[in-house]
Amino acid sequence: MIRKLAVQRVLDGAPAADVTRSFGLGKTTIFTWLKIAREKGINALYPKARTGRNRTLSYLEGQEIKHWVIGRDPRQHGFDFGLWPRQIVADLIRERFGVELSPSGVGNILRCLGLTPRKPLRRAYERDEEAVQKWVAEVYPKVKKCTKNKGAEIF
Repeated sequence: MIRKLAVQRVLDGAPAADVTRSFGLGKTTIFTWLKIAREKGINALYPKARTGRNRTLSYLEGQEIKHWVIGRDPRQHGFDFGLWPRQIVADLIRERFGVELSPSGVGNILRCLGLTPRKPLRRAYERDEEAVQKWVAEVYPKVKKCTKNKGAEIF
């Protein structure tokens, strides 16, 4: 709409420099618009439909994903892992909505929903610090040695 108003003001006799300044346009923008208006008519200045990809998921589907992540544990959906990595969310989206997304695409959707990776705010209050230190000093080295001998990995 600004295009049409600016061009109309110039056609009505206002100096192009004044119009560009009053609308906050670039120095040459008005001349491009004037050329379009002369060649194709002033209605050619209306904005065109945007090109690009359509959304892969609807707003309601996005809200459902948000409820999965906030309200439940992945194990409640049949997964054997207690955290929400992007691949699990991608698997659920494929299963429920039939939409194939890459992990980075899932990350973009989760970010748009306000869900970002977070660390726990505090440790469990039941945690026994002495038992943890003992385990790290005595048990973990044995586990590490055993896994190394068997060629396994510790996660």
